[in-house]
Amino acid sequence: MDELEVSDMPPLTDEVHAELRVLERKLYAAISECVSNYDLLDPQAAFEYLRTFAIKFYNTYYGFYSQYPEYESHWQSAAEKFAFGRVVKCATSYTSIRNFLATDSTRVPRIKKTIRKHAEATRKTPKKAHSLFPNPDDWLKGMLNTPTTPPTFQVISKLRFATELRRLLNEARLKPERIAEEIRIQPRNIYRHLSGENAPSLTHVGKYEEVLTRALGRKITLPTPDRRQNASKTSSKRQ
Repeated sequence: MDELEVSDMPPLTDEVHAELRVLERKLYAAISECVSNYDLLDPQAAFEYLRTFAIKFYNTYYGFYSQYPEYESHWQSAAEKFAFGRVVKCATSYTSIRNFLATDSTRVPRIKKTIRKHAEATRKTPKKAHSLFPNPDDWLKGMLNTPTTPPTFQVISKLRFATELRRLLNEARLKPERIAEEIRIQPRNIYRHLSGENAPSLTHVGKYEEVLTRALGRKITLPTPDRRQNASKTSSKRQ
């Protein structure tokens, strides 16, 4: 496979790295059953394990990359290359398997061919990922243009916060349930913030910013919503 330009590809997440390490450990365990000291007891089984796990590695890489809206066709070739490199690294850790692969020049190309055929058979045209929420700008316009009493400054403030939060969660591909776990509040409160129904506390605004900063790799500052209307609703309920 030719050298590939991969600088435009998104970095793997911690979850994907963990999944790849799990696959490596499983492959090592499977190969170990076929090896005794420096002897390869079951060459055919060992080779089939390599082909099987080559596909598993590919599925992990391609499954991650193909979910992105900006997906490029050469990312599939990169996933093939990464999967091949991963399985060869595991295989050549064993001297007996390294020698087994070296004694027949067709064996390593067969692993590549296995990955390629699987990639072609399972190739899908990645659709542009659906946003977790409607287009934030359109949503805000719709909210402000809905026939009702003119929105107050407090309402507009909460809607602008909700719009920006929606946009950033879309960009980070974070679901409300995930971010609720991160900042330790109920998911229903996240949805209230996203709808503009309620304004979050300054503490929660800060936690949103921390989570989004980590997820997006840049400093995130959210607009501070006005909470006076929340306070007036609370006081009216108490009366």
